[in-house]
Amino acid sequence: MRIATFDFSARCIWAVFLRHRDVFKSSIWSGIIPPFFEPLFYLFAMGYGIGAMVSDVQGMSYAQFIAPSLIAWAALVAPGVECLVGTLARLVVQRSFEAIIATPVSIEDVVAAEALYGAAKGVVHAIAVGIVIAAFGLLPSWWSLMIIFVVIFGGIMIGAFTLVYTSFMPNFTPIDFWFSLVLTPLLMFSDTFFPITNLPPWGQTIAEFTPFYHMVRPSRMFAMGTIDWSVIAVDFAWIAGYFVVFFSLAVYLFKRRLVK
Repeated sequence: MRIATFDFSARCIWAVFLRHRDVFKSSIWSGIIPPFFEPLFYLFAMGYGIGAMVSDVQGMSYAQFIAPSLIAWAALVAPGVECLVGTLARLVVQRSFEAIIATPVSIEDVVAAEALYGAAKGVVHAIAVGIVIAAFGLLPSWWSLMIIFVVIFGGIMIGAFTLVYTSFMPNFTPIDFWFSLVLTPLLMFSDTFFPITNLPPWGQTIAEFTPFYHMVRPSRMFAMGTIDWSVIAVDFAWIAGYFVVFFSLAVYLFKRRLVK
């Protein structure tokens, strides 16, 4: 299937995805358990620890306020790690990219499979975190089940976003910059732990343009059952737009790198 100047094969994308899945199954517990616990530590420390000193936020307890964002966080961190560390290992150490594109699989297929696989790991982590958060009664609405769609589409977007950065990395040395200068600011300033209305006007404007903000906002609406479909539609439009831009750029950059 050709879209614009991109050449895709659903069969090839699925084959690459299954290859990554089989590798993941060999170390599934070490891949799931650490990312599963980290958001829960934040829930206990901030939701109940700091939350005990914080009055209600937008009509919710502080724990309820941050709980949906911690589910969305799984769809930020898991693709953000997999499409950086995992992809770079396959690209530089294992040289899997070169072997795969020597077959009928195109670079577009490989990049799409990388983003999809990162998103799939985000879904697994988000479901695990969501189950525990729901057990604490912090997801009062059945609309919370719709967060899975935010996690799926947002995770694919974050995967493509991460792949753009990965395409520039010659080795593992610049990894710290990604966590310190990209993932951490996205986590801290995207309506995650406090309303962005607490920021100065220029900070609010920047926050509204961040990809993660458009994952947190619909997640919180679904969690609390306060649905505004016009706002949710805008958020999903942002996610789709970001994905198109990031994925197109990632394909171009990987093509240039692998051809070189």
